[in-house]
Amino acid sequence: MQKLSAVEKPWALITGGSRGLGFALARECARKGYHLFLIARTEEALRQAAGTLRVEGDGRVEILPLDLSQEDSFPRLSKALEEKQIIPEIWINNAGEAYFKRFTQTATEEESGLIRLNVLAITAMTRLALSIMKQGHLVNVASTAAFIPGPGASLYYASKSFVLNFTMALSVERKNKPVTVSVLCPGPLDTEMLKMRGDKGKRAAFLIMSPQKAARYALKKITKGKRVIIPGLLNKIMVSCTRVLPLGWIAKIIARSNLR
Repeated sequence: MQKLSAVEKPWALITGGSRGLGFALARECARKGYHLFLIARTEEALRQAAGTLRVEGDGRVEILPLDLSQEDSFPRLSKALEEKQIIPEIWINNAGEAYFKRFTQTATEEESGLIRLNVLAITAMTRLALSIMKQGHLVNVASTAAFIPGPGASLYYASKSFVLNFTMALSVERKNKPVTVSVLCPGPLDTEMLKMRGDKGKRAAFLIMSPQKAARYALKKITKGKRVIIPGLLNKIMVSCTRVLPLGWIAKIIARSNLR
């Protein structure tokens, strides 16, 4: 994919764009010639990310601090895009939350926050994207966790299953439309989420991929309109295994990893 000229440059909107996979996707979009519109909760982190991306590239970088778990964030985003006359051609719903603990140990506030962000917000953002975009690619970020039950992080795994199945169904509904719909399912990435898991995260060391490598592969497939995107051969093999093994067995295997 060739870089675009300054006149032709389209926009890429990325939520959770200040760090981890979101930042890596932003960097890759910039490298391919897109202006960037980044959204995250923390303004300072957004400013730092934008500063880095402006130094690295020659495109515009706009930021909007938003907590997408709050309902008023969606009209605020719509208004900001309208005021700046930005119609994204890549829209990546990457923002999400995870808690790696037993369900009974999860506080009610954590539980409702995860559901609001991982399920309700991604639904609202998908609807908003399809009402604004004229052409291009809409991407919802799930995980390889979406294909399996996850004792030790049951709500997180279940929320990613929602993202996977919702987006796959939508991609069929939207077949042959000017906006393609894809779901990105990365495996374990070398991010803050992995560090948060401590020794438990290290048990999947053979699957861990750098965010930039995952982003580079993802963008290549996104622009081709691929429906389900799984970076990494080992991750593809693991997902294939989940289709033939009994879910009860898989749940026990995950429990050994997450609950020890």
